[in-house]
Parts: sequence; C-alpha cells; structure tokens
Amino acid sequence: MMRKALILLPLALIFWSCAIISNRPTEGKAETAAASPRAAIRPGRVEDNLGKPTFKGLPQEAREYLETLSKAFREKNLDFLISQGEIHYENETRFRYDEETYLAMLYRIGPYTEDSPFREMKLPRLEYKEVTGIEYTAWDEKGPMIEIQAQLVYQKGETIPCEIMLVWKLPAPKVLGMYP
Repeated sequence: MMRKALILLPLALIFWSCAIISNRPTEGKAETAAASPRAAIRPGRVEDNLGKPTFKGLPQEAREYLETLSKAFREKNLDFLISQGEIHYENETRFRYDEETYLAMLYRIGPYTEDSPFREMKLPRLEYKEVTGIEYTAWDEKGPMIEIQAQLVYQKGETIPCEIMLVWKLPAPKVLGMYP
C-alpha cells in the first residue's frame, strides 16, 4: 500500500503541475485581453454591446433592428442609415439639410442628445464615413418608443454620444430624429 502511494504521489504532482502551467495565460496575451475588450472581437471591429446584461430585457424585435443598425454603421451603408427616419419626421426634415446634418439630427449626436434650447448655432454633422461602429450603452422604454443611449466610435478612436429614439411598435421600427 505504501509502495503504491509513493508511486502515485509523484505522478499526481506531475499532473497537477501540468494542469496549472497549461491554465496559466501567456505573458502579454492576458494583459492585452484585459486592457482591450475589443481585441477579442476583431481588429477594427466595434462591439455593439447588445449581448451585455444591460440589454437582457430589450424586446427581440428592437434588438434585431439595433443589430442591423450596427451593421449599417460598420459598413457605412448611407442608403440604409438615411432611410431609417420615421416617415413624418423624414418628410418634414430630410430634404432641408445635407445628408450628414440630417444624420446628426436623426441619430441625435452630440448636442442633440439633450433636450435643451441652448445649442450652438452651427449644426453638427455625422460624418458616417469616419464611423467604425456604434456601442449601445443603455435603453429605456417610453410608451411606443425605446430610447437608446450609445456612442459612435470613429476611426481615430474618438467617440461621440448619440441618442436613438426608436419608434418600434409600428409595422417596422423607425428612428425619430431631433428638430434643430
């Protein structure tokens, strides 16, 4: 019995040490992953955050729409981004402004994230070609609308807040923009 224990003990110690070594992260890789959660996705790709617990209760139809919107921002799909305005808002606002100013109002970027009468006289522009993605940060259901808080991420790493008022209890979800 003692002899078996003397043989098994060194073997057990070898297996135990191998398990510890194989589970230990390689130096540098662990630091990179911890420092940059985006590194695990793909270089240059922005995580939309819809898989996070914050968005657990988000209605499935709204989630699918926001995933499609994320893809449109990543792919710089101007036709899709422009066409997302609620029909009344689009008819009243769309053709009074250039595309980038309209997009800024539609997706309520920067100063449009707050309902304040004190804004700059110069209208902001959403330079969609510079956007690499959108990160959703919070949401709140308000009657037939869902207010989505987000950050647009630009190629140089800069971010700008935006607020998407999603009118989602219609035949197809649409975005309600901000009036200047």
